[in-house]
Amino acid sequence: MSDVSVEEKLKEVDRVNSDRFPERLRNIVQQIGEALVASQEASQKSRADIEALEDEVHCVEYENERLHISNSILDNRLIDTQARNNVLPITHPTAG
Repeated sequence: MSDVSVEEKLKEVDRVNSDRFPERLRNIVQQIGEALVASQEASQKSRADIEALEDEVHCVEYENERLHISNSILDNRLIDTQARNNVLPITHPTAG
């Protein structure tokens, strides 16, 4: 039954008519149901956390790209300013 989803397991537990069972067995069925609900909630929270982290990664990657472009623009402006002011040229980081 480990290949069956938690939702399916919950449906099976709900279908069980435990009214005829001894109290101890009814308690066990109830505990199984509670454990399945807790497992389902934990899985949903994990999925939500993963989605939020993936969104955050995309935002950080986007910001990193923007900063890279801004730094390139600033480097080019600095080089242009130095050339116009006859300042000794600095070596551009990509010039090797």
